[in-house]
Amino acid sequence: MPLPSFTVTGNLFDITGDIDASELVEFPPTTLRFTFSPNLSNINDVVTYNDNLYRVRPVYAGIEDDGEIVHADMVNGQVVTDGDPVQLLAEDDGLNVSGLMWKASLETPVGTLWKELTSWWFYAETDGSTVNLPTVEPALLGSAARIVGGLISGGYVTFYNLDGSSVSPIAVPAGTLVFVDNGDGTWSVG
Repeated sequence: MPLPSFTVTGNLFDITGDIDASELVEFPPTTLRFTFSPNLSNINDVVTYNDNLYRVRPVYAGIEDDGEIVHADMVNGQVVTDGDPVQLLAEDDGLNVSGLMWKASLETPVGTLWKELTSWWFYAETDGSTVNLPTVEPALLGSAARIVGGLISGGYVTFYNLDGSSVSPIAVPAGTLVFVDNGDGTWSVG
């Protein structure tokens, strides 16, 4: 039995956000890609469904000349579209995870690497659903923010959330540090 999935459709030219228009003009659409990454741990990207184990990896999408988003594979560092719709793992009671989200990252090649132009998180839909990427509601992580990294600099620590946002720098006191999640997207140090 296949994993529950939902379809992502849309046109790059309908997406608004924090992209400088000159950046998009600079790159032909077919040189860009979307990478859809789940909010699963990079270490534990395995889910169970109907007593089977499945590995959940990022899903790639290419952009056609007309701006339409279609499924793609990465072959020798190149985006190769196949014209199929983009299918992502759906939220489902039968999975061993809940609160599943996907990060849509619009990227452009820079040498052999990929540079992110913009990204946002959105909640996984239910099995069989279809979402139009340009109109999907970005996830507001707020108190559900998940700290995924931190940086200590100049006697302060700054934590970074799953959605790319950061908390205000916190002064690092001497001794043992205890970090307390205040439940409202803020942290305290004791």
